[in-house]
Amino acid sequence: MITIEGFYFTVTDLDKSIKFYKELLGISPTHVEGNRWADFYQGDKHFGLLCDAEINQCRAVGNNGVLNFYSDNIQQDYEQVKNMGAKIIDKLCDTPDSPYEYLSFTVLDPDENRIEIAWYPVTTQ
Repeated sequence: MITIEGFYFTVTDLDKSIKFYKELLGISPTHVEGNRWADFYQGDKHFGLLCDAEINQCRAVGNNGVLNFYSDNIQQDYEQVKNMGAKIIDKLCDTPDSPYEYLSFTVLDPDENRIEIAWYPVTTQ
């Protein structure tokens, strides 16, 4: 069985990307391997950054997918990201074609990878 392990972006400048995600998430990387790799953990969720020194023809830098973060205070986090000077490509809005309440905005990291930050009602089952 294949299970979800995590997510990583390929980046060109590991230090610059670490700085961006530290400021965005308010946490430091859990593990850094020189100028090759860094990963960030929050509970059982994690994502990593792989520096372009390790990139070959099987990997590409930038815009490889969309990393999604959950926000428990979307308006406050939107203002924080604006104050960081990050490039916001989709402003905070609801998703009108969704049957569910879903507020989000999209920002680019230093390598122009897309990051969606979203809020939605959390339900327990």
